Amino acid sequence: MFARAKKEGMFIRAYISMAFSCPFQGPVSFEEVNDVCDRFIKLGADEIDIGDTNGQADPKMVYERFSRLRDLYPDTTFVGHFHDTRKMALANAVAAMQTGITKFDSSVGVLGGCPYSPGATGNVATEEILDMVTSMECQTGVDFNELVKISPYAKSLSTC
Repeated sequence: MFARAKKEGMFIRAYISMAFSCPFQGPVSFEEVNDVCDRFIKLGADEIDIGDTNGQADPKMVYERFSRLRDLYPDTTFVGHFHDTRKMALANAVAAMQTGITKFDSSVGVLGGCPYSPGATGNVATEEILDMVTSMECQTGVDFNELVKISPYAKSLSTC
């Protein structure tokens, strides 16, 4: 699939969804994440999303994991993906930012979640990330007032 997508000129963002812990396996080692990451890089991924899909990571774990990945793969664009199960998604985003991560997956209206991970909540809210980074004087190019206008509509689309 990677070869065909590249041949067609497509952009590829590869995902490592349970990059910190797994509801079935428990802790996920750096070596396991690195093996998948290395494979994605060899296949030609343009970006690699490192996910805390069940929301069990903490800022120390996030900082250490992203630091090591960025040291090993300095030319790779990594993306942070955090769920707010334990109310640490924003702190985890800051920890990732401290390693140089500038791209994040988020969800307008806190939509999403992981139906395969018992107890996992939705993705971190785009509104919350934007509010936080704006207060930190980071430039995003996104208008917070316009974003919050669409949040009720996004929430209305949820069937959960």
